[in-house]
Amino acid sequence: MKFCVNSKALAKAIKPSVAVATDNCLKDFAYGGLITMKAEDKRIVLFSYGGTASSISIISDSNYGDLKYECENEGTVTIKALDLEDSLTTQTDGLVEVSLISGELLVALVSDKSSKRSMPTLDTEVIPPNVGVKFEQSIEINREVFEIGLTDISFAPADEEKMQTYMCMLMESTTNKGKQEVTFQAGSGGRFAIKSIGGKDIFKNSEDVSIIFPKNNLPTIHKVIKELYGKMLMIRVAEKNSSKNIPSQIMIECDGVVLCLFGSESFTKYPKLKKIIENVYPNRIYSDPTGWEQVKGAIGMTRRGHDSSIHNTEVVFESENERFMVTPQTAHACTTPIHIVDIEECVAKGEKIWFKCNSKYLEEAVARSKQHGKMQFNFESQQILEDLPKDKPQQMKPVLIKFPEKSNDAKEITENFCMFFTVSTK
Repeated sequence: MKFCVNSKALAKAIKPSVAVATDNCLKDFAYGGLITMKAEDKRIVLFSYGGTASSISIISDSNYGDLKYECENEGTVTIKALDLEDSLTTQTDGLVEVSLISGELLVALVSDKSSKRSMPTLDTEVIPPNVGVKFEQSIEINREVFEIGLTDISFAPADEEKMQTYMCMLMESTTNKGKQEVTFQAGSGGRFAIKSIGGKDIFKNSEDVSIIFPKNNLPTIHKVIKELYGKMLMIRVAEKNSSKNIPSQIMIECDGVVLCLFGSESFTKYPKLKKIIENVYPNRIYSDPTGWEQVKGAIGMTRRGHDSSIHNTEVVFESENERFMVTPQTAHACTTPIHIVDIEECVAKGEKIWFKCNSKYLEEAVARSKQHGKMQFNFESQQILEDLPKDKPQQMKPVLIKFPEKSNDAKEITENFCMFFTVSTK
């Protein structure tokens, strides 16, 4: 094996493969951390497979214009992914010669052969499962739109194994009277987040799709697609075919990269959230997110002396003072007034208007408000539970927080974001 290539261009081109080889690999997986590189006459092909995902990357001058690839001798080699990356990024940018010499892969600067990096090779070959050929669903979606949705929702899937049903993200696409919308949803079981992006030409599909991505794949997806430059992603759900060594998989293709995600067969359905989002609540109150930063600090302060794993915060609406009074769970004094905005648009019904929830949910909402702006709290007063006889079922709708719609004129899209969570009765 021997070829010359622009080191900077190749370093960028291998990033998706490095991410798959090193991110979220199964423990002690045979191909974990490895890349098999095939140098062919007109292109380089990389194979990586970490157990939860695999990738095949085709790298050539046709998809990386400044690659300057010239192959003298074809060949195949397996190396550690991070060794390959470091050999390219820790030398001066420029043309490098990559050659296989005495069982080592050598990367040397063409303009100064004294600048070089060598690495051990491995006597194995990364062989990922075969890619799908028959598909249950497919969508060609704008890459930037997909990345926006993924980024905003990635915090939301469940963390606990006992809530495995929710350790995933749902993406749905719909078309209504010519308007396209793609929605990203994820939740922990007690708290959910929904990001909707609408516009024209954000995907190319005649049929609606509903695809569930496993949580453990989300960081890998993000690391891969942020290194791509193509306008559209092709996302397909492939059927399992055991006789042809084709596992169930979600395939994402762009710029010569085929990313295959495994484990999606564990997630077959997701709860319908639309009714909660569209519900008209008796209390709909806007507040400025600035004051909530102080609440976030107060929660942190009171949690330090709290023994239980669950820490709650009570939110009371004082209509006469046009404010929320927010009190984290503590034996000491700790209240924060949050003033209401857009008073004329607020609606409040009843004398005692309040709710209590897991403090973590409020912290997450405050973190989102930095990007999305003022928060509209939609809720039923928890007083209705207090007034019920103890032998009656105690149920109420979750608290829904909506953020203002954002218009992105450059991308010709509109973005909506909301969260909802259960109240706490303890």
